[in-house]
Amino acid sequence: MGHDVVRVQDIDALGPGVSDEDIAEYARRRDRLVLSQDHHFFSEIDPAETAGVLAQRNQRLSARNVGLIIDEIATHLPQEAVVLEYVSPNWL
Repeated sequence: MGHDVVRVQDIDALGPGVSDEDIAEYARRRDRLVLSQDHHFFSEIDPAETAGVLAQRNQRLSARNVGLIIDEIATHLPQEAVVLEYVSPNWL
């Protein structure tokens, strides 16, 4: 699908146990969207101060469907227009 995806645990500067604030700051500095299944992420971080947040509340979605949903979102919304968008089957 052509998306450049990096997992937090694979980034040497972050790694397991890193704070949400550090993730948001890292993503903002690199103009990267954050895909999060953690609903607490949004209570601690103002999505308007990030490069954008994709919120996945339905953890039963397969990785393939998440990819398809993100691809569909990207078709309709340029990255700079994303502040907080929910990754849900409604996009399929």
